[in-house]
Amino acid sequence: MKEEKAMGLGVIPQKNGVNAWKHLRKACGLTGVGSNVPRRTAISNFYRHNPFTGNPVTDESLMVAQFGNSEDVRKKHYKNASITIEDAQRFWAC
Repeated sequence: MKEEKAMGLGVIPQKNGVNAWKHLRKACGLTGVGSNVPRRTAISNFYRHNPFTGNPVTDESLMVAQFGNSEDVRKKHYKNASITIEDAQRFWAC
């Protein structure tokens, strides 16, 4: 996703993205939702269904190159998330 981020396709835009996320959370009554939720949600869904290949991710080096997280972080937050392939396909179809 580094290439996509360079093209301006980040999960939360850099310019005013954090403020926009704060306002959106407040407007939706989601003030307890952290600022990393969109990123973590996207990465978890990426593991189940890579929107560029249409397949689950099996190559850990791809995840390291794209997101830069350690193995412990990937296991804790992303790999073991209870997201089905069908859920991930619906997520990326939006």
